[in-house]
Amino acid sequence: MTKSLRALALASCILITPNLLHASSIVFTTVSADHMFDTNDGGYSIFGTDVCCDVDTGVEFTLSASTVLDKFGVGLGYVSGTNALDLTLRAGTPTGAVVESFSVSGMPTFSGLQLVTFGSSVLHPTLIAGTPYWLVASASAPDGSLFWGFDDRFADNSLVVNQAVNGEWGGLLVRTGMALEVYATDAAVPEPTSMLLLSIGIAGLIAKRLHGQRHS
Repeated sequence: MTKSLRALALASCILITPNLLHASSIVFTTVSADHMFDTNDGGYSIFGTDVCCDVDTGVEFTLSASTVLDKFGVGLGYVSGTNALDLTLRAGTPTGAVVESFSVSGMPTFSGLQLVTFGSSVLHPTLIAGTPYWLVASASAPDGSLFWGFDDRFADNSLVVNQAVNGEWGGLLVRTGMALEVYATDAAVPEPTSMLLLSIGIAGLIAKRLHGQRHS
């Protein structure tokens, strides 16, 4: 490879690498297209130890195709105390291996039509098709009182729900339209502007080399 070609290859790497676009798409959802759910249909409580007892709520979902996780949209609402939650993604069961943990805060008051709360992935794990995963919500502080809502408009998209009281997952195992979205990170693709500049550079280099050959 000539010096000019090597220089162009290096320049193209520098040019493209910072401009990779990661598109995000919904691969699983139980809410409306505008990412809203209806809190009037109710939900399941998430309590810290000072509220009455420690209550965690977990929801199971299974994907039809393997995907790289980008973020979750969860139907969370605030009631009282510290407005913060810990979300833990586990494989297999509510107490299975931890895939990733998230912290979310500033949820809106649990009332009326409400936008889901988003929790973005940092690790971007690959979720395997056909594997049951549990997203478990826990209050971040002892005084936290929050809800995970469901939406009767989408009862056909029912999910398994379970709750743990003081760390013990009990007999409550039901199906309901819990508000949940799962987003996948698509393969990184170069930004169009970068590709255009790279193409122009390659074309210019080729023209220069052909011109030099004709005059040698």
